[in-house]
Amino acid sequence: MTLLSRLFGKNAGSSKSGQRKSKEKLIPGSEIGERIRIYDLICPLRYDILVRAEFIRFLAENDYLSENDVAAILEAPAAQRYQTWFREIAYRRRNPAHSHDETHFQERFRQRITKVQALWKSMKSKGFDYTQPVRLKSGEVIREVNGKSFDTRFYAGDGCHRIACLWIMGKDFLEPEEYEVVMSEEFTPLDNTAVLLEKLSIPSADYLAFISHGYCEGQEINSADEALTFVEKHHPDRLEELKNVFRHDLSHL
Repeated sequence: MTLLSRLFGKNAGSSKSGQRKSKEKLIPGSEIGERIRIYDLICPLRYDILVRAEFIRFLAENDYLSENDVAAILEAPAAQRYQTWFREIAYRRRNPAHSHDETHFQERFRQRITKVQALWKSMKSKGFDYTQPVRLKSGEVIREVNGKSFDTRFYAGDGCHRIACLWIMGKDFLEPEEYEVVMSEEFTPLDNTAVLLEKLSIPSADYLAFISHGYCEGQEINSADEALTFVEKHHPDRLEELKNVFRHDLSHL
């Protein structure tokens, strides 16, 4: 069973640290007035949100485990994938001075487990905190990343664990009151999928399922050619975009 079939089979807030660049504007979702499809924030650049969702589901189903049970938690493949994401992307970006300090890393990972458990319990019991909308990012010009270029306007920014929580709770869209957008003159999206293709050795079946739910309406596809054929027939305006995605990603499978 692939990661996508496991997840589909079951039904950051405003930053207080740092200062936004002078050319950036913060736009409330209520001004934009659009519902945003959650999976469009995931595919094709943010496979890490799926990894987070899978880990959150694991913790929810094993809520007797705590941050002190790291060894037991890491017996689960979902937790191993999450730890890889945390180490290779989140931790390295935020703690460059400690990138080779395993003791520091393990302490931060235990803290992360606690935060994720608390977030899930809060959202399950209290619902979404509308005072802390998910922060998306966009730009008047969207730059390509790893040779991939997009017409998409909105990209995941801060609050990706909450996006993952909403998605595994069965929500398909972010409502206007659940997000805000940082608009820049120019914006280059993060391509965390590219990092995880190398670090996780994602199976081809998982990757194709990931792509299918973004581009092929969730149809079962067995090859990149099948995906391209489907998109050419049903969504021809996205064909070149998918070709660019495949040019980079398939070389890392």
